[in-house]
Amino acid sequence: MKHLFLTALLMSLFHSLSWAQAENEPREDRMRAQRIAVYTDVLKLSSEEAQSFWPIYNQFLDEREKTQKEARAIRRDNLSDQEAEAQLRKHFELRQRELDLEREMVQQLRKVISVQKIVKIPEAERLFRRSVLETAKLREARQGKPKRPR
Repeated sequence: MKHLFLTALLMSLFHSLSWAQAENEPREDRMRAQRIAVYTDVLKLSSEEAQSFWPIYNQFLDEREKTQKEARAIRRDNLSDQEAEAQLRKHFELRQRELDLEREMVQQLRKVISVQKIVKIPEAERLFRRSVLETAKLREARQGKPKRPR
């Protein structure tokens, strides 16, 4: 019960601080802090686990971003059959690279956190993304900006 109360207190504190600092803090820093708060809560990381977890996970995120950036650069329009075939091969190579990165990250994380915590990483990522979207919607509402069409 204490842990739940402490977590709720930390999350509310983080949320109010993020609003207060939103204008002064770069977006990337705000998102990093938000990710840390959500993951720490969902995975229930101790401070020792967090110190070992974040360097491994951040390296994975950096490598995955490079792979995704490369995937976004793949041309998809006005291709010959031969070019389209090459783009398909490239697409699957990049998807395999992402899977290999994730597999490597899990092997490294097994040394620092339990498997029960590792399997919660996708849940933490979903909750983090949801919190980012909610924060963006609240920020837009406060600034009076219209919602973006879907």
